[in-house]
Amino acid sequence: MARVPASEATRKRIAELLAGDVDQSELICQSVRLIVEEAGGRVSDFSGKPWGRLEEWGRQTLASNGRVHAEMLRLLKEYASN
Repeated sequence: MARVPASEATRKRIAELLAGDVDQSELICQSVRLIVEEAGGRVSDFSGKPWGRLEEWGRQTLASNGRVHAEMLRLLKEYASN
């Protein structure tokens, strides 16, 4: 598999995370979010709010390739209302 270089913004964000007082689960979640978004995907909570810090809104996380994100959110809302 070919190695794709991270963007400068991604490298800076990872450096910020590593330099801060971040617990391991937060570091893992933020790293996964960066990888998904760098690949063109999207990460949000189940209402579509962009993913922030893990402690801000719990563990409802939806990650997709970006193209199907809106449809996945619609299906989650439909499922939750039944």
